[in-house]
Amino acid sequence: VSKKEHNLLSPYQGQDLKQAKEAKLGHIIYLDHLRSAFNVGSIIRCTEALQIGSIALSPQTPGPTHPQVQKASMDTWQWVDYLENPDLDSLKRPLIILETHPQAIFCEDFIFPDACTLVLGNEEYGCSQALTKRADAIITIPMYARKHSINVANAYAIVAHEMRSQWRKKKLDLGE
Repeated sequence: VSKKEHNLLSPYQGQDLKQAKEAKLGHIIYLDHLRSAFNVGSIIRCTEALQIGSIALSPQTPGPTHPQVQKASMDTWQWVDYLENPDLDSLKRPLIILETHPQAIFCEDFIFPDACTLVLGNEEYGCSQALTKRADAIITIPMYARKHSINVANAYAIVAHEMRSQWRKKKLDLGE
């Protein structure tokens, strides 16, 4: 590490905070038939880290009591609120689906509302037809190489960061 680069590094934080330092956003992250407990745990960890909101679990999606979910979430599962098998009509609107779809809007071009439901689909099959038909918007992450998709937990991390960034910018613009 050069001296110049070293000055850019922030000091190491060796321990977690006792409580969240940012307001929790009002979003629901609906996991539509995700099968991998490790992906679910990673999504929970990202949701807690960025204080995005709560998690809604469809049937067959491993929940917070699953040992692999707990391990992958690095114990953040205990600080996130859950809805198990919610009625689709009870989810917050707008319903926004993250999907590889030809007419999807790039996530950085989409303006996220203050509260919504973001749907993450199964990696192999995508979101269910029932949810896709109900969608108010479909967003995607621009891909520039041969493969046009990435791991669902990684894709969520990109979109969750965009959601938090837009919220922060709006807060700064309002002078809060």
